[in-house]
Amino acid sequence: MDLTAECTLVASGRLGFGLSNPWDGHAYLLRSGEEAVLVDSGCGREPEALVLRVQSALRGARLKAIFITHGHVDHSGGAAALSQRFGVPVYAGPLACEILRTADEEAVGLPGARESGIYPADQRLLPVQDIRPAETLRFGNRTISPVSTPGHSADHVAYIADLEN
Repeated sequence: MDLTAECTLVASGRLGFGLSNPWDGHAYLLRSGEEAVLVDSGCGREPEALVLRVQSALRGARLKAIFITHGHVDHSGGAAALSQRFGVPVYAGPLACEILRTADEEAVGLPGARESGIYPADQRLLPVQDIRPAETLRFGNRTISPVSTPGHSADHVAYIADLEN
């Protein structure tokens, strides 16, 4: 059994490395043995392209969950599509849970961001059906744990993963 841990950047748009849709923030796949978790989900534009990148990074492992750092669309907009496509729950901090459950575009400033050209006029936030408050979760022989880190946004959560071999 392979017990090594890997971290793979699977999404990064125009403000990063240009790996995925221009409006995507960074998203990482953390893999340990036969299981993996995804941290952030991109903006939700071109979800099938991101699905292919995630599948490639899984290298046969099973995606166990998606963790969202905060509700800004470049990090959370793809959560609904990816959760449904992979059949996994989404975890987020308490504020982001409510934002994503109800697709509260006002709470993440999406209308103003569309008006100012930060996002295209047709950018939407879709409700996430299977969303849960972030908790410590085991994947493979590793764990990932949430830590509230308000600042960039009031709903921001960082995640600590024990990836050392």
